[in-house]
Amino acid sequence: MSWTDLAQSGRILVVDDAMENVQILHGALQDEHEVLFALDGPRALELAATARPDLVLLDAAMPGMDGYAVLRALRENPDTSDLPVIFVTALRRPEDETRALEAGAADFIGKPVNAAVVRARVRTQLTVKRQADALRALTLTDSLTGVANRRAFSERIESEWRRCAGQGCRWH
Repeated sequence: MSWTDLAQSGRILVVDDAMENVQILHGALQDEHEVLFALDGPRALELAATARPDLVLLDAAMPGMDGYAVLRALRENPDTSDLPVIFVTALRRPEDETRALEAGAADFIGKPVNAAVVRARVRTQLTVKRQADALRALTLTDSLTGVANRRAFSERIESEWRRCAGQGCRWH
């Protein structure tokens, strides 16, 4: 498998309050990726949790819940904390880019977007994500048997405990 194969065919969540921006990004990515979209922050968080995208393209300036609040909520949720996010925004000052990167964004693209640049940066982030996922899988399995190891067990039990606690489960 080549490094370019690692970036092929991802599930991308586009979050922007302007449908025309969603359509532009969809057009740029639809040939290589499955593209989902949300027009506001709460719907973005719902889709991130249920559809499990590989990457989020996120507008910073949205009414209600802005992109920074969405990113903060993604980072606070253990199920989405490592989801790569690229800000795609009309905010173009260096301090806006710095704020996004310091908040945990993987990259920053200014609007109006260049489709070739968007595709290249998406490919780069998907490659990095796939490499990290592969490395993580290696740390959770025994290399000889391929069976989940103690670390995998510990992470799974913690995840199930959080899930159950959130649903009000009782242990008897």
